[in-house]
Amino acid sequence: MSKSTAESSQDTKVSIAGTPGAAITITAVSLAAQAVVTAANTLAAGALVELGAIAHMPELEGELALVVSATGSQFVLDIDTTAYAQAGGTGTAVPQTWVEIANCSDYNGFDGSASDIEASHMRSAAVESRPGLEDFGNITFNIGVDNADAGQLAMRAAKRKRLVTHFLIELPSGALRAFSGYVKKFPESAGTNKLLTSSVEIRIPGAVVSGAPVVATGFDVRPRFGVGSATAGANVAT
Repeated sequence: MSKSTAESSQDTKVSIAGTPGAAITITAVSLAAQAVVTAANTLAAGALVELGAIAHMPELEGELALVVSATGSQFVLDIDTTAYAQAGGTGTAVPQTWVEIANCSDYNGFDGSASDIEASHMRSAAVESRPGLEDFGNITFNIGVDNADAGQLAMRAAKRKRLVTHFLIELPSGALRAFSGYVKKFPESAGTNKLLTSSVEIRIPGAVVSGAPVVATGFDVRPRFGVGSATAGANVAT
């Protein structure tokens, strides 16, 4: 009888973006299934960056991207640029830092679905449709409210200011889910002999970055993501 390979979710960490690191100047971006970026690099595999305006690839501006490998002069992003008209030129990449959100008990989300594009015509034998754009929907974090926690305060501020910001879920295996979103709801629930709780709802207006864990050989070499105060330095995996 085969055993389940489902991984445990215990020790999952949920974070919101902190103060970004110093922008890295890009001089070129290749056309490849995983784009090779030429830059004076200070990043390591596992880092997450937000891309700025890049010459010849304006669609990448504002995208959150995972660094899958790196050297002193280049880093490779898990972004497919093969369909672009030409290679990218100068631009910037901003390393992200992370502030952990305390007391997360569970999450539910990524509940969107691809839209259906009607393709039927008068000679169709049955209804025809094609998949449209993917929608990642919403995600809800159930938390125990801590009015002094930096991560929860950052979510409240993002809601109040109507900001789109970044979020990171790190699973105990080292796999990750990273995405941009805006806080739609931050309700509170209280009662006799109960903790103060909230179900924070976040709308995901774009794609979710999913990263597989790095397999450890000897030492634990899984990616680590910078988690600290809002004044933490650049996120560099160690």
